[in-house]
Amino acid sequence: MKYRVISADNHIIEPPGTYVDRLPAHLKDRSPRVLPNPTKGGEGWSFDGGPPSQVFSPPNELLSAGGYRFDQLRPGNYDGAAHIKDLDMDGVDAAVIYPLVTRQTYELADRELGIACIRAYNDWLIEDFCSADAARLFGVCPLPTDDGAEAMVAEAERTARKGAKAFFLPYYPARPYYDPYYDPLWSFCSESGIVASLHHMFGGKRPTDRPKIPGVDSDNLRASATVKSYFSAIDHLTDMILTGVFQRFPKLKFLHAEVNVGWAGYWMQQMYLTVNRPKMKGANWYPNMPTLHPEEHIGTNVFFTALDDYIGFKLAQENTQLANAAMYSTDYQHSITLWPDSQTFIPKLTEGMDETLKYKLLAGNAVRVFNLD
Repeated sequence: MKYRVISADNHIIEPPGTYVDRLPAHLKDRSPRVLPNPTKGGEGWSFDGGPPSQVFSPPNELLSAGGYRFDQLRPGNYDGAAHIKDLDMDGVDAAVIYPLVTRQTYELADRELGIACIRAYNDWLIEDFCSADAARLFGVCPLPTDDGAEAMVAEAERTARKGAKAFFLPYYPARPYYDPYYDPLWSFCSESGIVASLHHMFGGKRPTDRPKIPGVDSDNLRASATVKSYFSAIDHLTDMILTGVFQRFPKLKFLHAEVNVGWAGYWMQQMYLTVNRPKMKGANWYPNMPTLHPEEHIGTNVFFTALDDYIGFKLAQENTQLANAAMYSTDYQHSITLWPDSQTFIPKLTEGMDETLKYKLLAGNAVRVFNLD
């Protein structure tokens, strides 16, 4: 298939039977399920049997807006064939599919249930959703990262055989991603060519929410958190680069979704200056760096998805590494989504670009990173 535009970060909303239908019999009574919310109205996912903390919302609105039943949601959120129709409406050829509530499985205290739910979701994603057209829908399969390396790699191998294009890792893991604990996974990803991916602020046990302060609007803090989330990649990726993960695994492809790239030019510069300033090199407090050119991992090992990032797309015209690292996305169907207006955004984002760079950002990088050719 010839790809012109690929959204490298779309989402689904897991349908009510996602876990129940595929769990072993002895776990079914403890399965997460869709329940009504008595205070907010509508329905949502419950992972503990109590009222759901989040409820379904109208399209393009915050998940907390609430008030919808599952049967009122747009079918493209949970049905692969309907999702393809929505891609056509947007002028997008294919999409990389990330989970939504499955990220909560990392917080389940019952780890047998947590792992079973991850497996159930992955089976639904590949067998039901992406099977609508495997040349247009590409699944990102969560892995049980915190349950031992053997379980983590076993699920990677299992889903790879089923057609996974990438592996989803929690943003808040029990161990940092520079821990050698992950080496078996990095080795498998390197050998198979399958991408390892984070998504900003998704998955794992989040830090305690900030306290509510009288007179401070919680919506203001939510806006603040949204802005800061676009810089969330710096933490994990800087650690991985400067501890030598990509030096040890030069074929590893690592994607951080939904963080844009406008900030990345300064970040790359700062890594280079930090390593190469004469007063820093050889100082007692400064470790031996794995490379004097950490920025070179951008576009070879490290990749990003971007939405309406006009600064980032402009910088990509000047910086080859960013041009090789960035991938267009619509973030279907979250509150910030560009769907169904890609054909309005794309001409503005790519204004003045030559056709080679335009293709890279809209489709070519995704084809290369996800092995779509």
